[in-house]
Amino acid sequence: MERVSGSAAQQLRAGTASDRPAERGEPEPDGVTAVVDRHRRMGELSGEFAGSLVMMLIGLGAEAAVLTGGGHFGDFAVLTLGWGFGVTCAVYVAARLSGPHLNPAITIGLAVCRKFPWRKVLPYTTAQLAGGFVAALIVRAGYNEMLLMYDPGTTIKSQLAFSTLPGNGLFPVSIPTAFFAELIATALLVFVICALVTPANNPPLANLTPLLVGWLVVAVGMSWGANSGYAINPARDLGPRLVSLLTGYESALYDQHGNLYVWLPVVAPILGGVLGAGLFRLLIEQFLPTADLSVAPLSQYAPKSEDGTLAVPVRDRLDGRRRAPDAPLFVYGSLQFADVLRALLHRVPRHAPVEVYGWRAAALPGVEYPGLVPAPPVSKVSGVILVGLEPSEWEILDAFEDPVYHLTLITLADGQQAWTYTCADSTSILDPDWSAGSFADHYLAGYVHRCTVWRQQYTLSTALQRRRTARRFCTTLRGATSTDDEQPQRAPLRPRRTVGPHPPRAADPPPAPATDREDVAVPG
Repeated sequence: MERVSGSAAQQLRAGTASDRPAERGEPEPDGVTAVVDRHRRMGELSGEFAGSLVMMLIGLGAEAAVLTGGGHFGDFAVLTLGWGFGVTCAVYVAARLSGPHLNPAITIGLAVCRKFPWRKVLPYTTAQLAGGFVAALIVRAGYNEMLLMYDPGTTIKSQLAFSTLPGNGLFPVSIPTAFFAELIATALLVFVICALVTPANNPPLANLTPLLVGWLVVAVGMSWGANSGYAINPARDLGPRLVSLLTGYESALYDQHGNLYVWLPVVAPILGGVLGAGLFRLLIEQFLPTADLSVAPLSQYAPKSEDGTLAVPVRDRLDGRRRAPDAPLFVYGSLQFADVLRALLHRVPRHAPVEVYGWRAAALPGVEYPGLVPAPPVSKVSGVILVGLEPSEWEILDAFEDPVYHLTLITLADGQQAWTYTCADSTSILDPDWSAGSFADHYLAGYVHRCTVWRQQYTLSTALQRRRTARRFCTTLRGATSTDDEQPQRAPLRPRRTVGPHPPRAADPPPAPATDREDVAVPG
């Protein structure tokens, strides 16, 4: 599987000195990219907050109803089902925005295993804790009367509605036993979630994943919830525990035996998340086939030349024009990232964020980039338009796009027209939409590296093609001057030194046959 070291990834993201616009004498981008990235990051945090809020409202509501109902509203099975359905609804809520974690144990576990960027751990965790805290406040207010009827003194008797206790507050379970239960339950949760979302592991359809994760939570609760109440999520326990402490529960930080317990539902799930993600990587992921999204070729249909390099694709999408199209280019997938544009064009063109209705950016099987396909009029795709592309840059981007894409003129949401590459093969698209956030988190660094290699191969291939064309021209010209008696005897045109050998003089021996194995230096 392709690996990119931390230092290499930083260099790919930052670009070399010659790639940065300011050091090439070009103006810096107008800040639109930063605005788009900030908007995406805010969407991720909003998704984590909203998802955690929904999950906790349903789960804590079930806890409060069962506890204060005295058996009239169900038992432990109802609690597990409530948490399972809460997780399912929460994942559906945040799926498009954050690829929801909703759990600091999952976030930190994936980061430790290098499957999630560390710079996002604190914002994600903060949003998750905030969602749990706000949900607990709402449940505390909504169930205040029933809680007071059940436990007028707001003692540890009703504390279980907000936070977990060893043995669910009913049995004398020791701290080590409760810790072990939380560790194993969280490791099991994260291990199976990794199996459900890893592309190379034959995962379920994206619209089924939230349902399966919810049932996984139910299964974990029924099997490992007796010893500790199965917090399996620091945000599920810490935020509501603080709410209970602030609203009159003086024993909120302790268990029924008087032991300090606030740390256990935080530390044990985090360690369990690291253990589960690490075990999946050790036992499963390293043995999976490498033909997954993270290592898919940039162009699975790209033809190869005889020497093994990428041949220059023969496309008619630009109609053989030698000038740039008269409208800007709308990009909605990997080309909206500045690092990708630098790798392909060696600069970032002028750009602006735009939207288009009636289309959707669909995920494609086996590759990490999307395809633009028709959709209902209410569907919307966000992207950027690239303005001021040179004809040579159009040719590079056109060669970069797979043959399954058509160059189509579309109308943007603001009424202006733009060219874009739409997916012609609608039978191969997947149900879920492509996620720019997930692409940036998991695939961008490796993708930029492969774009750099592709551009080098493209430059080499076009140089070889120009050299072959020059040789064929010289050969044709020599044949015409030697067989046509009506032509005046004059020296043939001499091609430039950089594209072919000098024509032979009369006294020179015949030239060696042209070969395609001549080395051509790739421009730096």
